[in-house]
Amino acid sequence: MPASKEEATSDEEYDENADEDFNPDQAAAEDESSSSEDETAAPKAGKKPAKRKAAPEDELDSGDEATIKERKRKKRKNRDANDSGDDGGLIKTRAQRLVEQAEQSERRRTRIGDVTIDVEEIWNELNSFPIGRPATPPPKPVDEDKSEYEKGKENKASPQQMIKIKRNIEYAGEVTEIEEEVPRNSKEAQIYLKDHPEADPNYKPEDNGQEKLLRPLRRPSMFEPNPAGLVKGVPPDKLRPRAPSRLDVLMAEKRAEEERKKKADKMTTVQKSALDWKGFVEKEGLKDELDTYGKSKDGYLQREEFLGRAQLLREAAGKAARLKG
Repeated sequence: MPASKEEATSDEEYDENADEDFNPDQAAAEDESSSSEDETAAPKAGKKPAKRKAAPEDELDSGDEATIKERKRKKRKNRDANDSGDDGGLIKTRAQRLVEQAEQSERRRTRIGDVTIDVEEIWNELNSFPIGRPATPPPKPVDEDKSEYEKGKENKASPQQMIKIKRNIEYAGEVTEIEEEVPRNSKEAQIYLKDHPEADPNYKPEDNGQEKLLRPLRRPSMFEPNPAGLVKGVPPDKLRPRAPSRLDVLMAEKRAEEERKKKADKMTTVQKSALDWKGFVEKEGLKDELDTYGKSKDGYLQREEFLGRAQLLREAAGKAARLKG
């Protein structure tokens, strides 16, 4: 009882404002910090809730994930085994690794077979090539590109470029057959060779090695109905075909000659004169002489061209003088 009275009297006598160490703001901040520490410490004391795993999707649940995980696990296991070694987890030295590589190469060689290439040889060959772009060789002359066989073939085929054909011309109502040389690839030559293949120098007649049998013609029998067309009123297609006589052959040739004359080419006076001059030159053998003279400067055509060029120069000079004046 006396102690409690003393405490009560001491509390009543204590004055907060008179205490210099008392700070009301600091006391309020300390109360707030202590309460927050109590709140944060409370959840830590409890047990952490377990995280819920997401349910696997149905479309991914096909067994591939398990296979991939198993392969990754085996790869990690093999990698760890190679790093640590197979002998009780010992680390292999460099010599042991070289021996192991040689054994693997030998096993691969026995399984696949011997290597067909030499890497060292290929490497040396690549190093032997000059560095940079190689210089391009000079172009060969045109004559050297052709082989001797091609040259001989061209020389052999050059005389066969021209062939002789026969054609009919009509001038002043008269049909004349002429013979002239034309290029083998020309249209006229192709048409003529189609009707007369024997005119081609390369033409080879078909020879089967068997002689053609000449069989006698069958004579019509007198017992056949109207054998020689003696009965009138029978259509021609119903008559029996008979063997052509000599007169029939002559008549056929005459008709062919008439058809040939109808197909004759009509020529003008200029064309006829040129054709006659060409025939005269070939007959007299003046072709080479005329060619040589025509290539010289003394020819008529060359002189005519020279005079034409001189006339053009004079006209150009006169025009320039008129423009200046």
